[in-house]
Amino acid sequence: MSNFFARLALMQESSLADICDMQESIDIRERADKWLREVVAQAAVDARESAMSFYRTIVALASGATVISLTLVEKILPKGQPQASVVFLFGAWWCFALSLVSVLIAFLLAARQYRITATALGRMVADLVLEPNYSPRVLQTGASQYSRSRSTYVLQVVAVGLFALGMMALVLFASCNYTQRDGRVGSDLRFFHEARLG
Repeated sequence: MSNFFARLALMQESSLADICDMQESIDIRERADKWLREVVAQAAVDARESAMSFYRTIVALASGATVISLTLVEKILPKGQPQASVVFLFGAWWCFALSLVSVLIAFLLAARQYRITATALGRMVADLVLEPNYSPRVLQTGASQYSRSRSTYVLQVVAVGLFALGMMALVLFASCNYTQRDGRVGSDLRFFHEARLG
């Protein structure tokens, strides 16, 4: 009989130890869940702010360059003389306009991607809370699957490229017309002037 009570006491001690271990495991899991949620949320906020800053910069630069080109037309373009290389001006305006359009499309795609990512990460965190075999790698692997879409990246590169082309065309337009301002054509730009007259 005393052996039975000894076993019962031993079982109670081991079950108390198991309960303490389980409680400690649950606390660790809850802290890890909270930390991972904060990390994922902060990463999403940082990525969104970075993308928004990029979009604002490109829009401001392209808009500013368009205004500068309009000023160049008014101030530099010689009045009453044949206009040299107007093609460069129209090319610059087209590049700036297409750059703005690609930024707007990239912005819309990025907003859609952020909504998809937030929904997917929320589901994964909810699944991990209910999942008995917790693994932080599951959330990290899932988060990497919902990164920035390739189309958004391509549109960002296209926007920067178009802006650079527009700036080059604007510089060529200004330099061609500035050298004509006094009725002379610079020797390095004679080709453009002759092609226009020819």
